[in-house]
Amino acid sequence: MVAMSDVRFEDDTDMINSILVYSVIKSLMDENLILFLGLIITPSGLFSPTRLLDRKLLNHLLLENKFYKYKPIYDLVCQDESELFEYAGAANITLPDEIDSYSEYANYLFHNISLYSIKNRSGSFIDLLVDVSVHECLRYLEISSNKYNINIHTGKKTELIIKDSFLYYNTGQVISLLWSSIKIILARVRAGNYKVRASRNAVIESFERLLFRAKSEGWTVTRYKRPFDIPQCRISRVLFEDVLNVDDDGYGFTLGWYEQQICEKSLKV
Repeated sequence: MVAMSDVRFEDDTDMINSILVYSVIKSLMDENLILFLGLIITPSGLFSPTRLLDRKLLNHLLLENKFYKYKPIYDLVCQDESELFEYAGAANITLPDEIDSYSEYANYLFHNISLYSIKNRSGSFIDLLVDVSVHECLRYLEISSNKYNINIHTGKKTELIIKDSFLYYNTGQVISLLWSSIKIILARVRAGNYKVRASRNAVIESFERLLFRAKSEGWTVTRYKRPFDIPQCRISRVLFEDVLNVDDDGYGFTLGWYEQQICEKSLKV
């Protein structure tokens, strides 16, 4: 049994890895916390907002030696390492030598996470917040694409546009502008403005125009409330509830808001 000492993270990587590993244990393992279930049988949005971010963060943990390949299962079901996180049991979280179970490991990680102070102004922590918030927006677009049967193409340019928007608006407000863009394109489709169907870039182009107008004309943008069909993912809950200690549905992030949180917590004795 590991003693819970008041240790501080040595650097940003330790802190980020603790957040990610804890989130994996609490979202992508079976109810007995024994087996990593894989991405094929677990719903999207449990660990991070999107499958794209799931794989990016899981690969990061693999490179950090926080995951290991379980060869008996891996050799049976995987064609190559790109499928490592798809199947139940093909990989699992590496337990430290002094820890006996994933349940114990989760308690240990949670204790360490609770010790972290955002007054440290971690660049890696801000990057993770931004990544999660960007992918909250991408998740909304993915759900809307399926719901309204419109082709919405998202790539690196879209991610950069959304990331830049956090200088002015929180995640919920950005999603509100995305919803307005979707409504504009849907109205044009119904009006017959497109010969076949809207271009796959139409929604993002409309969003860019709305974002520019909102900034230049000083719009008051309504904060979109989290839809019931897009529940808050585990990483978001850990970041907002366990690290920042704020009651937020994950849609409240802006770069300015984060700086305000640091200032408020710095003033507390």
